[in-house]
Amino acid sequence: MVLNKIHDVIPNNINNNANVFSLRVGPPASKLVTEEDLSALRDAIANQKKIYMVYKSENGKETTHIVCSFTTGYFTNERILVA
Repeated sequence: MVLNKIHDVIPNNINNNANVFSLRVGPPASKLVTEEDLSALRDAIANQKKIYMVYKSENGKETTHIVCSFTTGYFTNERILVA
């Protein structure tokens, strides 16, 4: 199932609450989040470019993915790339 694949890759702090609450307006975002630069992601989405990602899991395992992204999700202090 597609949702299982999504749950496998999102951080635990998001995954644990993924089905608990419906989307709603939350408190204002932190200054760090409001000043982040997502222009490279927005450009890749707008121009239908693939994104090469390298990240580490909570246990330190490095993972590489090439994804075709189509939107970002904005939450109070989190961002989700949907690909």
